[in-house]
Amino acid sequence: MNNFPTMTVETYMQQIKTPQVLQKTIKELELKDKDGEYIEVSSLNGMIEVNNIKDTNLINIKVTGSDSEKITNIANTLSKLFIEYVTQNNKQKNIQVAQLIEAQLASEEKNVAAKSQAVVKYLANSVSIDELSQEVSSLISQITGTKSSLNTIETQIDTDEQALKVLLNDSGIKGVSNVGNVNLEIDRNGNVNPTFKFNSTSNSNLQSTLLTIDITKIQSRLIQNIASKEAKDTKLEQLQTKLLTKQTLLEEEKYKFNSLNRDLSLANQAYNAYQQRHKEAMVAAAADIGTSSIIISSEAMVPHAPASPNKTLNMAIALVLGLMIGVFTVFAKQYWESTATTTK
Repeated sequence: MNNFPTMTVETYMQQIKTPQVLQKTIKELELKDKDGEYIEVSSLNGMIEVNNIKDTNLINIKVTGSDSEKITNIANTLSKLFIEYVTQNNKQKNIQVAQLIEAQLASEEKNVAAKSQAVVKYLANSVSIDELSQEVSSLISQITGTKSSLNTIETQIDTDEQALKVLLNDSGIKGVSNVGNVNLEIDRNGNVNPTFKFNSTSNSNLQSTLLTIDITKIQSRLIQNIASKEAKDTKLEQLQTKLLTKQTLLEEEKYKFNSLNRDLSLANQAYNAYQQRHKEAMVAAAADIGTSSIIISSEAMVPHAPASPNKTLNMAIALVLGLMIGVFTVFAKQYWESTATTTK
């Protein structure tokens, strides 16, 4: 899926003589044989030699033939059509890539829609995470308040128990009896308010009675606090159980919601990535990669003298060859005559 191909000089050299480029060259220049038929691609291929100038990125195209103007046109046309071929190849490749991406883009779009629908469905049918968080916070506050109240009650219980122990030891009273009428009033909040009616005829009896009243009040408060402590212990246990349930539910819902959001985010990322790749492929397809990456540095010129045959060189070779043959013949004849015998 590379947008712009990276090809070596060797790759370009191989592509110059591809059948597509050669066939277009034949058609454009109307290269025909003596019978008026278009020449074969193999015939044109045999006329062309492509090589790389050492230590450069230059490619040399050499065309050999008997018609100097014709081979010049072949060389220049071949270069031009090769650049067009590279551009067309790049365009075709990127169009194919774009089509593949379009198909995947449609699939990713459906995936995003499905993930979005899953999130909407979850929000519509599941317990609100915000509500659960508020309930958890409320339960924590209630537990904190209950524990604080329990601490206060336990402190009061300890104080009352110590006070009763001291009063009972000092007075010698083992219990409360014959102090008149004792009425216990309980208000709506559960508070006990004892009231007393008694008759006393002496100071000692009065003192004993007042002491008994104090002990009774402390005992009443102690009973009330113990009952309240038991109730708050029960309530605290219930609150803690409910808190644990809500916290577990909250974490489960968070996990579900985060998983759905994560899937949706990944789907969006994939969709956006394919969109970007599709744009890049279309831009690359529209780019004239051949013209931008390949430049004809020097066009072929009509040669004024044939590259072959070289008559002077041929004559020199023939002369040297003739001399060598002559000398060899003379030496061979002399050797034959010197070794021959006559028979009568």
